Amino acid sequence: MCDRNALIHSAPSSRPQTVGEYFLQAGLARPGRAAVLREDECLTYENLALGAEDLARELAERGIGRGDRVVVECDPVPQAVVVLVACSRLGTVYVPVAPDAPQIRKAAIIEAVRPSAYAVAAGQEAAPGVPVHMYLSVGRVAVSGRVPGYPEHVLGAPRRMTLPT
Repeated sequence: MCDRNALIHSAPSSRPQTVGEYFLQAGLARPGRAAVLREDECLTYENLALGAEDLARELAERGIGRGDRVVVECDPVPQAVVVLVACSRLGTVYVPVAPDAPQIRKAAIIEAVRPSAYAVAAGQEAAPGVPVHMYLSVGRVAVSGRVPGYPEHVLGAPRRMTLPT
């Protein structure tokens, strides 16, 4: 798991160029302030930055990188913002899809963007044929799968990441 010292050393020294860099710098400048609020859930800037760094590392270990597409099919929850920031840190394309979109539309999006990863709320089914799946729940992102051809020896069992509180 990433810690605050690691964040400090990976922080860009100039103006942020990406969403990921912005949240990283905000996490360092205002660590305890609320970054994302939803109902009874609050994610601080520091926890958002740490969670995104951890998720970016996890996705990179599974073969996800610059230019890959990541579909996120869920309601606007704090964990979806963690995925967005992690995608920005990796240089991947974040493709939001409404969970109530018709199945035919979802299938067309998947065919058009050919995602390397797919995120859904825990308990929902992720799209078949997508190599890496993420399942979002309160304070957690569970990741499974890997990109075909990516070295399997770097991976262990599917992991469940708990966001710092």
